Amino acid sequence: METEIHLNNIQLYRYHDVDSTEKITGQQFENNIEVHKDLTAAIKTDNVDETTDYSAFYDKVVNVFLSKGYNLIESLANKIASTLNDDFCLFSCKVIICKPYVPI
Repeated sequence: METEIHLNNIQLYRYHDVDSTEKITGQQFENNIEVHKDLTAAIKTDNVDETTDYSAFYDKVVNVFLSKGYNLIESLANKIASTLNDDFCLFSCKVIICKPYVPI
């Protein structure tokens, strides 16, 4: 059975952007992750060892987010999604990165 897991509002501070000022001062980002994974075995057995620990998803997101500065948050979102897909054998993964304080 395909199961949908959401990790919402992961707030992290980093220096992602093409703007030189934002590369120096940095800013807060909000990350929302939606993954789809087959958890049939865990659902049938009610055994925690058959599922994926949500904190492992969270740790991967944080590690990728903080690993280096990106010019484009689209590239960062793609890196997070591909890392989660590769490491957890997901059906799909959706990553939304929000910049709540865009200097316009």
